Amino acid sequence: MEPIKVIAELLKVDEDQLAKAMVSRTMLMRGKNITTFLSLDQAEYTRDSLAKNIYGRLFDWLIERINIATDPMLNPYYDPNYKMTIGVLDIYGFEVFDHNSFEQFCINYANEKLQQIYSR
Repeated sequence: MEPIKVIAELLKVDEDQLAKAMVSRTMLMRGKNITTFLSLDQAEYTRDSLAKNIYGRLFDWLIERINIATDPMLNPYYDPNYKMTIGVLDIYGFEVFDHNSFEQFCINYANEKLQQIYSR
């Protein structure tokens, strides 16, 4: 299956529209739509921006769901004698694999967020 087809299915968008959006830009000028094709660099930047945005939103959604699931006020099984924690382990050198997994992405993203918090 073509990657664009898989991505369109996952995002629940029209495959042709997604493919067009990845390689062109449409602007409204003087009441007319003007479409121009992106250069290879621009198309790669668009692809990378979309991927980063999807991952960022997914990470934020996941953290929100975890926060809700671990909120003592919302958890009917909450036991005040039990401390709930979530740990993230980063293994040095894991990033140099030829193919990184989604788990590694989550770890790297969490580290970046933590670095942003602590470097303010």
